[in-house]
Amino acid sequence: MTRKIVSLSLSDKAYKRLNQIQKQEDKSRSELIRGLLEAYDNRRSWDKVVTAGRPTKNRFNIKSEQDIIDILND
Repeated sequence: MTRKIVSLSLSDKAYKRLNQIQKQEDKSRSELIRGLLEAYDNRRSWDKVVTAGRPTKNRFNIKSEQDIIDILND
């Protein structure tokens, strides 16, 4: 896999937090930032699923996980 070098600017607070997390997780800064990008992509995908499902939620008046279970068991 080809890697690219990226330079970024962080506030002192963000830089310190990145270093704290790096030590806690025992990962490189690059690994942490790659993980953040992956989490961001996953969140965006989930947001799209929620948006796409909203009309169904409204049509069936789904308010909870139990409502979904009840619909599936009918």
